[in-house]
Amino acid sequence: MAAIVPPTAGDAESVSLQWDALKVPECVLARDGHACVGVPDGGSLVFGGTVVQVLASGQSGKAVETAEVVYIQPLTSPAEDGTLGVNVNTTGTPPCARVSAAACAVDVGGEPSMLVFGGMSMEIGWLGDVHALGMSTLVWKKLELTGELPSPRDKLGAAAVGGKVYFFGGFGPIDAVPDEGQGDTAPEREAANFTWFGDLYELDTATLVCRRLCPTGVGPSARAAHTMCAVGTNVVVCGGKDRSGRRNDVFIYDTVSNEWSSVGMKGAPSETSFSACAPLCDGRVVLFGGRLKDDSHSDATSVLDVVARRWLRVELEGSPPPGRGGHSLCYSGGRVLLYGGASDFHAEAGACLTRHGDLYMLTVVDSAVHKRKQDAEAPESETKTTKV
Repeated sequence: MAAIVPPTAGDAESVSLQWDALKVPECVLARDGHACVGVPDGGSLVFGGTVVQVLASGQSGKAVETAEVVYIQPLTSPAEDGTLGVNVNTTGTPPCARVSAAACAVDVGGEPSMLVFGGMSMEIGWLGDVHALGMSTLVWKKLELTGELPSPRDKLGAAAVGGKVYFFGGFGPIDAVPDEGQGDTAPEREAANFTWFGDLYELDTATLVCRRLCPTGVGPSARAAHTMCAVGTNVVVCGGKDRSGRRNDVFIYDTVSNEWSSVGMKGAPSETSFSACAPLCDGRVVLFGGRLKDDSHSDATSVLDVVARRWLRVELEGSPPPGRGGHSLCYSGGRVLLYGGASDFHAEAGACLTRHGDLYMLTVVDSAVHKRKQDAEAPESETKTTKV
């Protein structure tokens, strides 16, 4: 990922953004719970999730877990000029079909890759395996890690800083889980046989050694269904759900000082789980959607200034997406792509009734911010390609 330029003196406390709806290629199905990462050419790679099958009659079939990989890229800036969508033929040792896995873009073995950890399979249960898909070779590799490894879980977060990948939180079985730092008591976990996790791990992709970190400062509670991304040398954790309910707090982990810190609540969005965030520009993070306390879905677009530790006022143009959760936000090529998600939660069914297969592109309207973003990205975006 390209370097993110810090804010300059005099930057306003508001940001102007534009949403554009994109044309959807036929191979891009309604989906939620998938993993998505940006690729250097401005597109994105999508893995897994739950998709709605399309029957021969053209009608929607049942929802199933998938292990397919899809490449998506807007062909030009104007939405009406089309979007490229390709079902990617991969080789190697692929992960099984799953939902709610964590993924990030990072170099593995010298190749830009999509690294995937964990998730949930209805046939197998919670997963703890790690795979990497090379963006140029399109070969899946199952990575054999050593050291202190996260237990099987889903709904966790992952973010890459340099050659290190950071995993936080999630939900899963309590087997072999240490008692400390999990946010509930041992008897309660034994009664439930599963728990929310509050542990933080670092994976060195050069050595494939993983270790559990013990940061200083006050970090987030044990939680799952949060969203997470990297900005510079910081890892940002937003929202999610813990034992007390849905959250709207934000914590920042400094990978250099090994320290947690929190962000003030003034101007913060509502409490949500299953929202999505992505780096935007100038040390900022954009957050969209999520499931609210009443199980409806938010359509709010929020922006956090990580350097200033404050929420900004957002001025929106264009056609914002309707509310949803379980979608993806992916930063690539100076823009953010939103794909999929689900809404219309049904309490008795315990699931959302509507899955989305639409695509949206978010761009920064402010010309000064946009210019700094393009200048920061130019060297990397011009020198790397992705094979599809």
